[in-house]
Amino acid sequence: MILRTWSPGIHFRSTVFGLVVAALPCAPVVGAGGTPGGWLPEHVSVAAFGTLSLAYNDNRDVEFVRNLSQPDGARGGFSALPDTILGAQVSYRPSSRWELVLQAISKYDYREEATPTISWAYIGYAPGPHSSLRLGRIGVDSYLDSDTRNVGFTYLPARRPIEHYGLLELTWIEGADFTTNTEAAGGILTAKAYAGLAGEKIADRDQQRYSLKDSRVVGGYLQQQWGELRLRSGVSAIRLQREAGALEPLLAGLSGLGMPEADRLAADLALEGTWIRNWSTSLAWTQGPLQTELHYNRRQAESLGLADGYSVYALAGYRFGAITPFIGYVTADSKSSRRDHGLELPEPVEFLFRSALYEQRSWQLGARYDFANKAALTLQVDRVDAPVPEGALLRQSHPGWNGEATVISLTLDFVL
Repeated sequence: MILRTWSPGIHFRSTVFGLVVAALPCAPVVGAGGTPGGWLPEHVSVAAFGTLSLAYNDNRDVEFVRNLSQPDGARGGFSALPDTILGAQVSYRPSSRWELVLQAISKYDYREEATPTISWAYIGYAPGPHSSLRLGRIGVDSYLDSDTRNVGFTYLPARRPIEHYGLLELTWIEGADFTTNTEAAGGILTAKAYAGLAGEKIADRDQQRYSLKDSRVVGGYLQQQWGELRLRSGVSAIRLQREAGALEPLLAGLSGLGMPEADRLAADLALEGTWIRNWSTSLAWTQGPLQTELHYNRRQAESLGLADGYSVYALAGYRFGAITPFIGYVTADSKSSRRDHGLELPEPVEFLFRSALYEQRSWQLGARYDFANKAALTLQVDRVDAPVPEGALLRQSHPGWNGEATVISLTLDFVL
């Protein structure tokens, strides 16, 4: 959802706590393998994962961020802020049907520090061999593999692009999901549905925080898999529970004019009680050393204070031994929600319509080196272009910024 340095100040507080958490049973690379050394009870398993990263932004006029929860990032030099993540998990499986899972991660977010956060905490139950139910704090699987977006080892590039994943910035909800699969059309058909309440915060372009707490979330998807070919389509929707603090004075001013047209405009601009819906379709294919992905996402917002838009993301890589060069391209664009309300719009309203728009595209070029069984180094160059700089999905741009930035990233991804 979009509302509109070398930095040694990043703090991964309570590192021990941040590495004593959770389980990722839906990510085979994390959930499998049992307990190292046999020092835990038979039904308990512990694992850890992380990304150690350094990003270099050549532009001093804008800050490069990984996602919309980050108020700032890399500007005119090196920074560990955008991509460094530490996480861990513990799971307890008393039987083949039941499991208890706790996961926590530490990454830079809207609090301007990397405080350990409980990201998963749920009870899982498998009523049969082909279905599962989770209840508690669960990951939001709104895009292909987004349930494991914090485990950098599970995907090829240094990060999933903000132009695509940023259109619905949700990583967890408190609720339930149900997954089932069956044989169909010569492959495996998987269906998933989820519902719950959000609880995270994001930061807009002016570093104003917006809380998604208690916002209702529903969604689901269908995925058909034939061997290494996956086709998936789904929808996610969130009903915003709160008004944006920066918007309240404007809405009050419009309502105070005593004009029916102004009242209607205020109602149309309000965020509270409105829905944002995202439709996504993805195709992923692996054939030997070749890996390819193609994603499409469309967003529609009921509030005129948010713009409708779309994104397209393509990624391809080819493995040569332990090294996989890859190339990716992503574009995101929106359209104005402005319409005739029968009155001359004051400048604050015109500004709101302009600031809600976004347009950005990026090239990704890099290589991943799998130097160990569960560890990889990735070197990546991102070339970012925002044709209208005011519509960039970056942070704190200076007047006169030309909308371009080049970012070089080096990441170490691992699973323990």
